[in-house]
Formats: sequence, structure tokens, C-alpha cells
Amino acid sequence: MSDIDAQLEQFSQASRRVAKNLLFPGFDPAEYVKAVSAKSDGDRDLEEEKLRITALSDETAMILKKQVYNNYLQFIDTAKEISNLEQEMKQINNILTTQRTIMDTMSDMLVKDSGVDMKEKLEQQENEKAKLEKEEEQRKALTTIIERVNNCDPNLIKPGRFLVSEGKLSELDPESFKPLQDSQIFLLNDAIMIATKPLADSEQRPRRPTGTSFHMSHDVSSTYQFEFDKLYDFDDIAVVNARDIGPMRNSFKILKFPEHRVFQCSDNKEKRSWIDIMDATKRKHMLADKHQPEQLQDISRHMTVHSSQLGDKTPTSEGSNPFDSNSNSDCEPGRLDTVWLQDAIEEFDVYLAQRQFRQACDLVEKGVDYLRGVRGSVDEPLFKEWALKFSTRRNDLVTVLRNELTVQTTARMQRLPAELLVKLYDQRKSAQLFLKARSLAIRSLKPHTGSTQQYIKRLSETTFTMMAETIRDFREIFEAFPQLISLLITNFIVTEIDNYVDVFKLHVFAGGRSKLSFYECTVCYDQAMVEFEKVVDSGIDLRFYVFQALRPDVIKMFKYECRSVLDFLRSRLSDETWSKLSDPEKHRDVVTRWVSASDFNEYVVDENTLAVSHVAISFTKHMGVFIEGTCKLLDPETTRVIRKYLIDLFSGVKDQFKSAVNCCESGSEQKLNCQKSYAFVKKVALEKWKSFH
Repeated sequence: MSDIDAQLEQFSQASRRVAKNLLFPGFDPAEYVKAVSAKSDGDRDLEEEKLRITALSDETAMILKKQVYNNYLQFIDTAKEISNLEQEMKQINNILTTQRTIMDTMSDMLVKDSGVDMKEKLEQQENEKAKLEKEEEQRKALTTIIERVNNCDPNLIKPGRFLVSEGKLSELDPESFKPLQDSQIFLLNDAIMIATKPLADSEQRPRRPTGTSFHMSHDVSSTYQFEFDKLYDFDDIAVVNARDIGPMRNSFKILKFPEHRVFQCSDNKEKRSWIDIMDATKRKHMLADKHQPEQLQDISRHMTVHSSQLGDKTPTSEGSNPFDSNSNSDCEPGRLDTVWLQDAIEEFDVYLAQRQFRQACDLVEKGVDYLRGVRGSVDEPLFKEWALKFSTRRNDLVTVLRNELTVQTTARMQRLPAELLVKLYDQRKSAQLFLKARSLAIRSLKPHTGSTQQYIKRLSETTFTMMAETIRDFREIFEAFPQLISLLITNFIVTEIDNYVDVFKLHVFAGGRSKLSFYECTVCYDQAMVEFEKVVDSGIDLRFYVFQALRPDVIKMFKYECRSVLDFLRSRLSDETWSKLSDPEKHRDVVTRWVSASDFNEYVVDENTLAVSHVAISFTKHMGVFIEGTCKLLDPETTRVIRKYLIDLFSGVKDQFKSAVNCCESGSEQKLNCQKSYAFVKKVALEKWKSFH
């Protein structure tokens, strides 16, 4: 019987015919209405068809209600059966539990009788199984790395090594902080492996969304093809945070002396995650390398290096820092405190990376002093191992401080590396580099700007102030090494004086002579000598050396100016009319700067007439400026040399005036005025300056 026949059996005889017309497949209501309308003769047939359909609908609703009721009864019966099954399952479970308890009790009794700890044996078997599974997973992870990285070191796989984490970072140039290349970092339990890929100009590293997880994406399906670069052991490196400077943001550094590499993360959260996991992994590795369980148990009894550097003097419950000179070491005789020494090495690397040179130097000193103190009472190979480590760190620090002393440009920043190098017993090289750095600082004066006098003044102030400061600093830093004073004099003072003299000659005597007057040159010379007194006041008197270096040019300039004075007088005498001057008060202020007022008054005829000519007044003024400038050049040896030139100058002046008197007509007023002018120059002006020779 088909499904349609089974459904028709549920209807009455009257409704079955109508239902049969409606149940066949592909029933179309519109077509059915059209067919009924075509067969009917009028409204009466349609009304009868409507009644039959209404009766079919009512019967259908009643059938559905009966089916729902039957289903509900079946559901209730099924629920009762399920409840009964649950009760039976609980009873079975109780029976099985009781049987298992009985069997465990019997097993324990048998194990006790045989003397075997079955529980421990099962745990051991489970641990060995888990260990084998873990080693297999680790081996597969390392094998995957070798497959992913081109030219990877095949010795990457070794017993006990496994992958901790990995990730993709951008490596920056350590100098310019520009993107250098993409890097894949593989953090192993005992090392860090770096694989690289050059960064194309148009290629930028995609940034990881801030909210995503750091630990490791294990991007095996990555399209990047990396080349093996370096494998760094944790014993040789330090990982430190990098301050945000310009484009270098969210970065950290991997330090392996003497180089360092900078890696940039997507955000600060990723950077902190990298630093934390690397630090934790390195510490675990360091502890795992110590095959001395008794030392591992004593870690909590020792102060950390960091607390000792902060001056924490609070003792621990059982001991204190063995490097603290104010405390008694609790280390047993004949045993090195390798835990503290290892912490000291790590702290030193951090201090060096963070440029905390004083703390690093103090740490090396403490370590060396400690090793010297226990040398005869510890195992010799172990002592040599740690002594080599501290010696290497000391040499690294010396190299860094030497470089620091070379690149620093300010006096304050140059002093610290020099002091620390003295503490590290590198005093001679420190003195040489310190003096060289100060020389570079002195010679960094800006190029010639403004007038020559302004430049010479600035040059003298900068040079001799820095020299005086250098001498004071050198004596303080190298106070315990008086034999190094010779370096200060030969390598610095004499060298810088020579350099200063060369610059001074270039601007004053050579290049500036045609532009500067004699008096301006003497002012520059006087400024230089006044500033040089700062060096003399610092305790080293090298005036003789400066005078000797400048004296040839000074004498040459003086001889040239003597000829200029005679030429000036000759030119004025040739044009002179030998008439008396009017308005004496006007010339009094000019002349009395170099001659006394009483001598001047002797040549005043009346309030409107001066009994000397214009050439005598102009020559006195010109000669006065010359003598005033000459006074600025004098030192004992220079005075002895120029004395004869002054004598010749005075003689030349007198000869020219005598010649002018003889050229005048005898008995004329011009000759009388000429004689008066000559008498003024000879008895008033030259007599006052006679003391110079």
C-alpha cells in the first residue's frame, strides 16, 4: 500500500474522493478551481464542492489532534523507560566501583609482599614516556627549522636543545636606525638563532594587531625565505631594552662585544614579551649549566648584584654578598661563590649595554678583588675559568672606555672615562687619549667670523681656558702618577701652543698684517698673553716658550713699523709749511695723552696760538700710538732685541728734523717755527720715550 492510500484510509467515504484529488503529486490549486468551474452547471454545484472541502478540512484537523495525543502518550512511556535505565546504570556503576576497589586492594597486598613500589614504577614509566614524546616533538621542531631556513647549520640539532619560541622582527641599522632587513628569531633553550632576508625598498613589514597573542605563531606556511645568519650562545650575549630614539621605537638590542644588533617589534607589548621570555630562558640556561646542587640551594642566601650596587646593607637571613667589604663572607673555604660571579657577569653586560660605566667598573673591581683573595684556597681550573671571564670583561670595558674617551667632545664627559681607565690600570693610554680628546675639543673652535681682534680674543679665551682646565683635571685624575706629567707637557701643552701660534700668525702677522694696523696687532698680542696667564696660574709656566715662538714675527713687525714711522715723518715734512697752530686747547687733549701738560704749556704763545707746527703734533700722536703698542709686545728678551731699532728710529727722526731746519731760509719765520717744532719733538716727545732704550 502506498503512502497516499494509507493517508486516504483515515478519511470518511464522503471526504475520501475530495482528498484523493488534492493529494496527488504536482497539485495546482488554480488548475483545480478551473476544472471544478468547468464541470459545474451553476452555483449550486460550486456550493456543494465548497461544503465537501470544508468537511475535509474539519476531518484533517481532527486527525492531527489524534496523532498529537498519541505522540504525547509515546513520549511519556519513553521517559519512564529512560528513568528505569538510569537506575539500572547507577547500580552497574556501583558494582564496578566495588569490584575495582577490591582489585586495587588485592594488587597493593601483592606489591607489598613482593617489595616493589608499583605506584612509583608506573609514574616512572609515564615520565619516561612523556620525556620521549617531548624529545620527539623538540626534534621535529628543530628539523622543521632546518627545512625552513636556507643554509641552516645542521648541527642545530643536539641533545637537550629545543625551541622555546620564534617570531618575525625587523632589524634596524644600529647607526642610522633605518630598516635593514627582515629577521626570523628562533629562541632556543640555550641559544638564539637569527635568519635574515634583505628588506626590499617597497616592502614593509606588516604590523601585528596589538591585541593578538605574541607566542609564537609558528608561521610554517610563511612565504618568506630566510637565510641562516648567526647562532648566538646565551653565554656570549646580553639582551637589553633600547630607548625610543627617533625611528627606533619598540626595539631591543642583542649585544655581543664589540657589536650590537637592533630589532624592532610591532608594539611595546611585543617588545616586553620578547625581553621577558629571553631573560627567563637565559636564566634557566645559566642555572641548568651549574652542576652543583648545593650552590643552587644557596641562591636565596646571597644578595644579588643589583642590591649590592644600590648599597643595600640589610643582611639576609643566613649570609651576605661576599664582595661587600663590610661583611663576612659565608662561603665555605675552598669553594667559589659561582652563583654571585655569574650574576655579576650578567649585571656587567647590562651595565655596559646601558652605558653605566662607573657601575660596570666597580663590579669588575669587586670581582677581581674577590678572586685574588680566594686564589690559593679554591680549585685551580675553576679559578682560571672565572678569572678569564673577568679578565675578558675588564678588557671589553677598557676598549669601550677608550672609544668613549675618543668620541666625547665635552670636558665633563671626557673626565669620567679617563678616571675609570685609571682604576682599571690603563693609566698611560688613558692619559694619551684624554689629552688627545682635549686637543680635539680645543681645535673645534668655529671658523673665522667677525673682525680679526674678535676672533683672536675668542680663540685665546677658548684655547687657554681649556688648557688650564685640562691641566687641573689631569693633575687630579693622574695624581698618583707624577711620571705622566711629561706627557701633559710634550703631548698637550707644547702641541697646543704650537697650534695656537700657527693660527695666531696666520691671522695677525701673515694674512692679517696687510689688513691690521701695528696697534691692532699689538692689541691681539696683548689679549693672547693675558689669556695665557690662565695656564700660568694653573701651575705650569711656559711663557718663555710662547715668547720664543712669537718673537721672530714680533721683531719683524716692529722693524717694519719703524720704517713706516720714518716714512710717515718724511712724507709730512715734505708738505709742511711751518706755520704756527691756532686753538691750543684743541691740540692739548690729543698731545697730553703722551706728554705732560706742563711741557706742552711751554709752547703755548697765547690762548689762540701754539708755537709748533702741525707736523710736530701729528708725529707726536703717531709716535705715541707706536710706543703704546710697543709696550704690549715687551718681554725681557724682546726688549733687548728691539732696543737698537728704537735707538735707530729716534736718530732717524732727529736727522730728518735737522735736515728740515737746514732747508729753511735763514732768519725766516718758517725756520723759527721749524726749530721750535724740532725742539718740541726732541726735548718733550723723544725725551719722554727715551726710557725704552
